[in-house]
Amino acid sequence: MSAVKKHDLVVIGAGPGGYAAAIRAAQLGLNTACVEKDPRLGGTCLRVGCIPSKALLESSEKYAEARHGLAEHGVKVTGAELDLPAMMARKDGIVAALTDGIAGLFKANKVTRYEGAARLDGPGRVLVGDLELLADRIIVATGSSAASLPNVDLDGARIGDSTAALAWPAVPERLTASAIPRRPWPGPRCRSA
Repeated sequence: MSAVKKHDLVVIGAGPGGYAAAIRAAQLGLNTACVEKDPRLGGTCLRVGCIPSKALLESSEKYAEARHGLAEHGVKVTGAELDLPAMMARKDGIVAALTDGIAGLFKANKVTRYEGAARLDGPGRVLVGDLELLADRIIVATGSSAASLPNVDLDGARIGDSTAALAWPAVPERLTASAIPRRPWPGPRCRSA
């Protein structure tokens, strides 16, 4: 190990659970660090899940309303066209503003951010590359990732996960969606230390 850093709390994962826990702990006076493997904070929900999906859904609803929903209000719209690059740019702008906002909250609340994959290495020890983090408390808030079907390769073009679908350069003529739990949900698991 090249360096050792000591914190009161290390949060692994900067999704909605992780960043909220890190910020609140820092506000309560703990020397707090947050480890995130992705360059942008916010986790799956903010970067490639809920928020970008809702941004594209809102744009799609505006397009549908312009084409089909305004006539009943006495508003005639002709020639409404879908501009997918503009929709994608709007979505990307929303995501960038929100992820930058979390980074700003980390800075304002003095949360130390480490970029990289975290690995638990014993009680109170987290490894991030060549860096060793020591902490009295560790929160694991690692979030979610897409599961795939057995024997089905996700090529990102014809068969993709939700992350790939949010970046497709064209609207598919047909689409089949499937949601498969990675494992049966056993309910929350808690353990006292």
